[in-house]
Amino acid sequence: MIIPAILEKTKEDLLLRISQIESLTDMVHIDIMDGSITDEKTFHPSLIKNINIPSEIHFMCNTPSLYINDINGGLVQKVIIQREIDNFEKEIKIFKDLFITYGSLDIGTPTDDIKDFIDILDGIMLMSVKFGKAGQEFNSTVLGKIDKIKNFTNNTELDGGITLDNVKLCYDKGIKDFAISSSIYKSENIKKTIENFNNVLYGQLKT
Repeated sequence: MIIPAILEKTKEDLLLRISQIESLTDMVHIDIMDGSITDEKTFHPSLIKNINIPSEIHFMCNTPSLYINDINGGLVQKVIIQREIDNFEKEIKIFKDLFITYGSLDIGTPTDDIKDFIDILDGIMLMSVKFGKAGQEFNSTVLGKIDKIKNFTNNTELDGGITLDNVKLCYDKGIKDFAISSSIYKSENIKKTIENFNNVLYGQLKT
């Protein structure tokens, strides 16, 4: 699945991004950063309840559970938590009974760092850039990690630097879902770009 990814600082920018893709996708990827493990901050998670389409939340925060009440009860389906945080296992277990839960591996984190937690995860997201900043170029070292991660799970997602030139290679290696920001939102025609991604992956426009 092609999942438009949103990394914004204000409510106005969040709602603008949603309005641009809400009729074009079945899900949106929302990045949340509170400055605890990143240099930047995004809008407060309480705004997530303004989102009127199903979403997955990528917490780039040291203690995502601080915001569980802000997202519970809305249209959030999946929560993604960085493996690199303190108390990763504890945080995953807090969310597990309420949402689909994925662990995310930063581009420099070995795949073996997550294998001990496979039993409590529903899937794994691989970062193909350094987490915390949009607009970075795809790091091809993730391709070897994709091969390794298949030993742990078939439920996979990729986030960062994904373009029409590299998405099919990653899909053929086994990635199921793609969180895509810049390639979609910086394109001249968002609708056509999403259609092109689906055409590259599935050989036809996805309906």
